[in-house]
Amino acid sequence: MKNHQLKKLTDKLAEYIITVAGVAVIAAMFVMLALIVREAAPLFLPSGEREIGSSALPRDVAAEEVVALGVDGDLRGTTRAAGLILRDGRGGFSVLNGSGASAFAFSRLPGAPADAAIRSVQRHGNRLFTVLWENGEAALYSLSVSFTYENNGEAAAAPSFVRVFAVDPGASEAEAPLPLFALLDGEAAKARRSVLVHADGTVAERSSAPAKGILNRGRTVESEQSVALDPRFAGAGALTAAALNEDGRLYLGTAEGSIVSVNFAASGGQPAVEVTPAFRDRRAITSLSFLRGGAAIAVGDATGAVSVWFPRREEGAFRLRQSVGWDAGGGGAVAIAASWRWTGTAAYAGSTRRTGGNCSPCLRSARARSRWL
Repeated sequence: MKNHQLKKLTDKLAEYIITVAGVAVIAAMFVMLALIVREAAPLFLPSGEREIGSSALPRDVAAEEVVALGVDGDLRGTTRAAGLILRDGRGGFSVLNGSGASAFAFSRLPGAPADAAIRSVQRHGNRLFTVLWENGEAALYSLSVSFTYENNGEAAAAPSFVRVFAVDPGASEAEAPLPLFALLDGEAAKARRSVLVHADGTVAERSSAPAKGILNRGRTVESEQSVALDPRFAGAGALTAAALNEDGRLYLGTAEGSIVSVNFAASGGQPAVEVTPAFRDRRAITSLSFLRGGAAIAVGDATGAVSVWFPRREEGAFRLRQSVGWDAGGGGAVAIAASWRWTGTAAYAGSTRRTGGNCSPCLRSARARSRWL
């Protein structure tokens, strides 16, 4: 009798365990299915954006004075900030949130030449950007932003600009015209690299690195190569934007709606140039910014639209193919500053709207989310 009751109890316990385990497995499957639907569903929705913060410029700063935009935030993802660099050499950040934004706090870039305005700013890599001054000097800066919080929960952004190294693109040729864009990479005491883009369609790369080997200690190995672009990309206003990724590939936006790729690391020892016609109506490209990872690139155009392009290898040639695109609203030029901290919704977050003569940097998120972006 006792054995029968023990067996019955054991059977009920086994039945209970099997039931609980089965329910848990089914629940886990539903959770997995829900996660898959959550990630995949946005891919079938129209591309778009959702503004999650904005900040107007100070009254004494005109929209034309903004030469670069930046986006950053804390590690928790709860606080975001938009940054600006002005033509007079000042930079600053404003914290964005759902209820408003803090005032911009500007400071002059370290080592800025006296009485020299900024000619162009090219942002590339993780927190790196190159400033080309009107006096011909180009400097590589790194940027870090720290956030402080008050007792009431309000946040403040404190940017720190560090001057890594500087070069003078026109030092060797006093009469040479200033380049349109300058892009620097490297470290002050190690390998350095500079890419100069000129209005005549010439792109030149210069690099220097410490020589290898004990016997070559203290020596520097320098190299230089250049390429002339198609004549239609030469002349005033023909080239409108530039971006350099970590692999050394240079992208150029043009006034007639093409994306020019220059690969200085191509096999054969010669730079490889590929041209991708981006828009059928040949609208001008106004901004280029690599997304996190350095492969996909966000493109802003003269209509205010934003599109994301991915590189592909087709029939032995390098090609860019558009994945998503949407109207950023407001019309006019859009300056993109992709975030290197977040993928997905904030990857292309910064943009510049021009409305009524004012410029408002906005932090945005895409409905397409991370699997496309």
